[in-house]
Amino acid sequence: MDIFGESSQLDQRSASMLVKAIEDHNLDGFDYLEFKQSLTGLSAIHSDEATRFQSAYVTASTLGLTKSKLLDTAGYYKKVIEKEKLNFDKAAQNQIQKGIGDKRQKLEKYQSVIKQREAQIKKLQEEIASYQTEVEKLTGELNGAETKIANAQTSFHNACQLVVHHINEDINKINLYIS
Repeated sequence: MDIFGESSQLDQRSASMLVKAIEDHNLDGFDYLEFKQSLTGLSAIHSDEATRFQSAYVTASTLGLTKSKLLDTAGYYKKVIEKEKLNFDKAAQNQIQKGIGDKRQKLEKYQSVIKQREAQIKKLQEEIASYQTEVEKLTGELNGAETKIANAQTSFHNACQLVVHHINEDINKINLYIS
């Protein structure tokens, strides 16, 4: 039923739901809905909008439709559509709560976990940096201690060699000079 304009302007599923709601709440007798159907039928015959409205109204008035009743029933169908809109919005909100709400909660949970993990990573990076600083310090101290020990060892060995050399010279002199 294409009584509300070009179907290309309307989402077909939504338009079908609204037309069904209007049909389900159709008042008895000739009213706005039948008037609208007459206008749609006359669009093939009359291109002039004023002529279509006047022709549809003349026909409708023979069936007892007055301008007041036409406007009142048009208002009634507007209320039917408004009620459908409220029901749709309520159902959409329920869907949001059900489907999207769960996903939103999951999203917030994951974002919270990410923040916690980032904080843990930052803390671990700070600990690693602290340990790296300590490692560099200890490495420097260790290298210094090893160098000091190696130098002491070299000096001691040199001293030992020199003393042994003097002792050997004395031994040679003793053997040479003392019979």
